[in-house]
Formats: sequence, C-alpha cells, structure tokens
Amino acid sequence: MKPNTLLIIPPAPYMTSDRAFPPLGILYVGTYLKKNNIPVKILDLTGESKWLDIFKREFYKNIPSYMGITATTPDMPIVMRILKEAKKKSPKTPSLS
Repeated sequence: MKPNTLLIIPPAPYMTSDRAFPPLGILYVGTYLKKNNIPVKILDLTGESKWLDIFKREFYKNIPSYMGITATTPDMPIVMRILKEAKKKSPKTPSLS
C-alpha cells in the first residue's frame, strides 16, 4: 500500500480574510505528489470556525502516513494544536511544518 499524505492549510483568524492569499507552496507540493502517483489530500481549514473538529474528523477517518502543514509565524499556536491532536492519535506519523 502506498503511503498517503495529508497536507493542511491552517486557519488564520488574525487576518481579515484568511482566504485572501492562497498558500501556493503547499499546493505545489500536493500537485507534485499527485503527479508522482502518491495519494494526497489537501485539508483547507481557512475560514472554518470549528477547524479543530474538521481536522479530527478527517485525520481519524484516514490516518496519513505523512502530514505537512503550511504556516507563518502567527499560525504556530494553531499548528501546534493540530500537531498535538495528531500525535495523540498517531504518534508515529511524521509531520513537517
């Protein structure tokens, strides 16, 4: 079975609109993986008030082999919550942010 990858775009509640600037870097990574026949899912949590519940549902439904999160410095508290939740359920899933 091929490893599957979950790429996450965290919410940015400090911005007026966290959908104003698309995170092209992580989208390029997702495109590269797809082109190389590596299963990938992109989870866009921007604009979601219940983002942690959405993350848990998606993560628990299909625990990924790998996980990547795009982030800027102000995103780090949310990214750390996502990583903490992921490590509770799957401590061996490698993650990069």
